[in-house]
Amino acid sequence: LTQLPDAYPSTFSLVTLVHAQLGDPAFGVAPGEATVMATLRSDDNATFHAMQTRLVDHVNAIADRAKLTVDLSWHEPFIAAENSTAHNQVVVNAAQSLGLEVHWLKEPMRWSEDVAEFLARWPGALFGIGSGEHHPQLHNPDYDFPDAILATAKALFCRVITHHHGR
Repeated sequence: LTQLPDAYPSTFSLVTLVHAQLGDPAFGVAPGEATVMATLRSDDNATFHAMQTRLVDHVNAIADRAKLTVDLSWHEPFIAAENSTAHNQVVVNAAQSLGLEVHWLKEPMRWSEDVAEFLARWPGALFGIGSGEHHPQLHNPDYDFPDAILATAKALFCRVITHHHGR
C-alpha cells in the first residue's frame, strides 16, 4: 500500500512504515499480538482521506481472512495545508511592498503542520520566512533560531495585519 490507484495518478501520496513490533523475540513461536505504525502523507486532502479509507479497508480485509482482531487508531492525522489564493496574494503583496524576495516552492512542503487544521476551517495562508539555504532545517538537532530574521518577520506580519485591519 504505497500508492493510490490510477484515480490519483499525479497526486503525491506516501505511506511510510515507521514502527513494527510483533510478539516477543522467540524462535518457533507465532506472535499473538503486533503493533504496526505508519505515517500517511499527501499534498491533497481528498487523496489523504482516500488513503485513510483504503488503508482501513485493506487492514480489515486482511484481518477478516486471517480471523484476527484489529484495533485501529489515528494519532495526529495531519491533513495538507491548503492556502487560500486571496490570502496567499496578501502575503506576496506585503512581502513585495517591503522589497523582500518571494520564492515559490517547486513542490509542496511535506511537513506535518498544525496550521492545516485552521486552514481547513478558515481561509488563510501558511508561509515561511527563510533563514537561508545553508541554515539547518527546522526540527534538525543543529537548528538554532536565527534572531536576525525577527525584524523581517515583524515587518511582514505588520503589513498583513494592516491590510486586514487598517492602522
